[in-house]
Amino acid sequence: MDKLEAEFEGIVSKAIKAYSGLVKRGYRFTIPESSHEALMQFKNDNDPVYQFVNYALQEDVEGVLTNDELFQAYESLRLSGKLEKDVDLCSFTKKTLTEKLNKLGLEIKVRKIVRSTLKPFNSREIEPNEVI
Repeated sequence: MDKLEAEFEGIVSKAIKAYSGLVKRGYRFTIPESSHEALMQFKNDNDPVYQFVNYALQEDVEGVLTNDELFQAYESLRLSGKLEKDVDLCSFTKKTLTEKLNKLGLEIKVRKIVRSTLKPFNSREIEPNEVI
């Protein structure tokens, strides 16, 4: 206790300087790079959607993927065993995937396409005004 009393002025001085810095940063704490790296590693180790983003997606500002395409790509990667963790599939839907991707900062818009005569890869004719 005597040691703390001897250092009291220094401790208070450091606390005041730290508080002043906190106020200047708008009451935002700085996060050390090592903490940020540890958080990213934790997310990668424990979040299969985060793994999917890092493994299978790349930024393309002009690219467009539908909700269905994203979900199929996720399912394909999950079934291949390349995602280390798995999610509860009973509650995991396209909507859930989209919500998780939005939380990771990716803007995903559900897109419905209406076309008259379009042949997808399986060569099934799509009826006029059919929503796919």
